[in-house]
Amino acid sequence: RQSEKLEDLPPPVAEPIPVPEDTVPPPQPIPEPRPQDAPTPQQQQAQERVAQPDTKDQEAANALAISQEKAKQEQEAKRRQEQIDLTERKRQEEAEQKLRLAKQQEEDAKKKLADQARQAADKAEAEKQKKIAEIRAKREQAEKEAKLAEQKLRQVAAARNAAGTAAAGASGAAQPAAGGGGNSDDLSAKYAAAIQAKVLSQWVRPDTVPLGQRCTITITQIPGGTVMQAKVSPNCPYDEAGRRSIEAAVLNAQPLPYRGFESVFARTLNFTFTAQDR
Repeated sequence: RQSEKLEDLPPPVAEPIPVPEDTVPPPQPIPEPRPQDAPTPQQQQAQERVAQPDTKDQEAANALAISQEKAKQEQEAKRRQEQIDLTERKRQEEAEQKLRLAKQQEEDAKKKLADQARQAADKAEAEKQKKIAEIRAKREQAEKEAKLAEQKLRQVAAARNAAGTAAAGASGAAQPAAGGGGNSDDLSAKYAAAIQAKVLSQWVRPDTVPLGQRCTITITQIPGGTVMQAKVSPNCPYDEAGRRSIEAAVLNAQPLPYRGFESVFARTLNFTFTAQDR
């Protein structure tokens, strides 16, 4: 503002010398100043002096601000890197979890297939064993039937032979009181066959006694067929188990046949037993 120059005011106009009057002349109007002629208002208060900053403190402050900004940027970068690492670690863990799950599913599938294969093999083996068992059972049944038929044939032949032997033994032990010889032989044969059948019904053949093998037994009885004693002869080919079994069978079969055989009854009877199956 000091550089600005105010325009010179116009010289005052010469006024005529007033005539003194008793009255005060009216005040003259003050001309309005133009905008460029407006006087500069006086400053009410002195302007404070602006402190000049210290260059060294400003540099230190700038360096500290730069250091803080750099530390802040580094911390922010570190935080972003940690977030990235955390995201990558999480992604990796998810991938590993999916891999483990896939492996587990694969192992379960393999185990399931192995179990199904084993079950199928077990089922096939069971069916095979079942068929083998059925074939074996049919074969055993056929063998049993054939063996039974053969035993029946042997029984018939053995019964005939036993009847003849018993008749011969009974004829020496007791003679009939009356009647012809022919009739006595026939009755003795029937008597021996009846005793054979009665004893056979109570006997269980041991495995050591072969079919058709004979054993002589001395039977002591009283009228009515009650057996007092039954003892195998020393020349009986049966083993100890077979001997005990036949003696028990004779005792269990009492009373022996008596009614109708009174004429050929003998208190002491040498009876020849033939091993047969019932």
